[in-house]
Amino acid sequence: MINEGLRNREFTLAFLHGDPGVGKGTVSKGLMRELPMLGIPVAHISSGDTLREVAKFANGEPSKYPNIEELTEEVGDDIHYMFRRELVPAPTILRMVFKTIEHAVITEGTKLVFVDGGMRTIPQHNDYSREIDELDPNGLYITRNDILIDTVEDIKINRLLGRVEGRVDDGSRKDTLDRYNRIKSESDPMIALIRRQIASGELRSTFFDINANQTENDVLQDVLKIFNSSESIHQPSRRQHPDFGQQQDLPRYLQR
Repeated sequence: MINEGLRNREFTLAFLHGDPGVGKGTVSKGLMRELPMLGIPVAHISSGDTLREVAKFANGEPSKYPNIEELTEEVGDDIHYMFRRELVPAPTILRMVFKTIEHAVITEGTKLVFVDGGMRTIPQHNDYSREIDELDPNGLYITRNDILIDTVEDIKINRLLGRVEGRVDDGSRKDTLDRYNRIKSESDPMIALIRRQIASGELRSTFFDINANQTENDVLQDVLKIFNSSESIHQPSRRQHPDFGQQQDLPRYLQR
């Protein structure tokens, strides 16, 4: 068990999935802007951003994170992977993410936590699912959502290459495309597994497909609809999504 403090705490954990270049960061910023205006306390966790903040703090720079000392302690010596530009071990990222969730839910009273990054492979999905099941074995407290933001391949790749335009050379393009293909080859089987597990009842979650082949505002509004239904029932174990890619009326479960 990683965070006993989260046991019997009601909150919603929404995982944002999507290939690089699909616009998850833009959606996350929009959610952080719009959801508080709807009266929904929200936190956004980007494992990459958090690791970079820990690395800055370890180098003696100030941090905007109020719990940066706790996070630095969780990461420990593994921060040296960041300094060497290597991947930080998945168990370390899991501990760091749940420490951040704990701070958001217990200290700040957040009812909705978005996690962007940190879950891109089947083993990572299994680790998160195992932790959630251990914290809430009967599915009474933690509501899980899996939200896939996706669009056509060409749009994602063009966006990625656009990010490196100022420093584009053959090496930069190749590195960018190699990274994209590597992540996609790992995340696609994970998404397929999540769909199957929800359909079979093995995984307590609701899956949403969000079409990113539209304006940024339309994408944001589609995601906001998930969390802005009129009902007030908190029954995570009953919210199984029967038809992937179709919206359904969900409880506004953040209003207890």
